[in-house]
Amino acid sequence: MKIIYKVDFWYFSFLFLLVTLPILAPILSAIGLHIISEKIYFLFSFFCHQFDTRSIHIFDYQYAWCARDFGIWLGVLTGSVLYKIKFLKPIKIWWLPIFIIPIALDGGIQTITTLGAINPFGIIQGDDFYVSNNLFRFLTGSFLGLGVALFIAQNIVEANRYTKIEVIREQVRALLPQKLVENRLIASLYNTNWKRIVITMLLLLLIYFCLIQVWDLSSHGHKPINSLDSIPKIQHDYFFIRRLHGECPTDRDSGLFNFECLL
Repeated sequence: MKIIYKVDFWYFSFLFLLVTLPILAPILSAIGLHIISEKIYFLFSFFCHQFDTRSIHIFDYQYAWCARDFGIWLGVLTGSVLYKIKFLKPIKIWWLPIFIIPIALDGGIQTITTLGAINPFGIIQGDDFYVSNNLFRFLTGSFLGLGVALFIAQNIVEANRYTKIEVIREQVRALLPQKLVENRLIASLYNTNWKRIVITMLLLLLIYFCLIQVWDLSSHGHKPINSLDSIPKIQHDYFFIRRLHGECPTDRDSGLFNFECLL
């Protein structure tokens, strides 16, 4: 049992860092702690393209994750927590394609068309066939992360046996009119895993909306296009430009990682 709890602790700690460090990096930059924030940006640059046009911002600095990668890891963390408290149930492997297809279409098509438009000098020529937006990137990423969490969490996380969710459900039922309680459609709202997954996605959408509002309120030079940042933004003509609104931005001379960040 102690081993299980240790695995739980390290698993959730790892996910917590993957979600919070990318947000902490721009906050540290905003308050002048550049020596720390640039190390965070540099670390995450090995796992994310860090295009500023595809990232959520705060205080005019972009997250260390792009919107899609941030959505993925937030989805994994959220799914794991909700599985832990027995709100969500695990899924079988044959359900995974449902979670993969949206991100494969949204991200895959854009990646292929973008790479096809790059010349040997790193210049992006012509308009992309398909350009996504940060809302779609976040939703498809978080949906994938949620599915991955519900598939792997059953092998990592020990679901708690307490019935807190059951108690809350009974309290809600006691407040509802008897006819609503007896209605099968209403009663089945929380009784299927897929409906709970939909509710979870609505929660993640609400979180995204709040993050965009924080971005809008905290920034002056680089603001979201609208309340959901849902309009596509064309990437810079130069493919090697990364972290333009973060620490240690890159170009063709510095390379994709800019190892000067380590100095």
